Amino acid sequence: MKKLIALLLCAVMVFSAFPFVASASKFVDVENGKWYSEGIDYCVANGFMAGTSATTFERKTVLSRAMFVTILASLDRAFTEPYADMQMFDDVAPGKWYSGAVNWAAANGLASGIGGGLFLTGDSRFFLTAYKF
Repeated sequence: MKKLIALLLCAVMVFSAFPFVASASKFVDVENGKWYSEGIDYCVANGFMAGTSATTFERKTVLSRAMFVTILASLDRAFTEPYADMQMFDDVAPGKWYSGAVNWAAANGLASGIGGGLFLTGDSRFFLTAYKF
């Protein structure tokens, strides 16, 4: 299991230069033919990432803890729907776009909060989370 997690983590880190299913050509902020467009196409085509809207990808957005665990769940092909309505952390409301992935990661020992019942979904210091692995 740890080897699988390490492999998934490596993949996430490689593709983390591309923040958060459609083709890159559908995104107004992704120029075809750029060094990153093929990676975005791959991630989108395989369901690892999606745009931040129907028309934007926001590749320069800093990867947050919520994005990180969502990508991790996508790479694992985890079924996160049963976790979406849970509230394992005070700052992770049920039904948010990241709730299922955050709760799935916590329930499976892949992520933890920062203490005091908080996860800090918007925090970008996910490398501290990644270091755990």
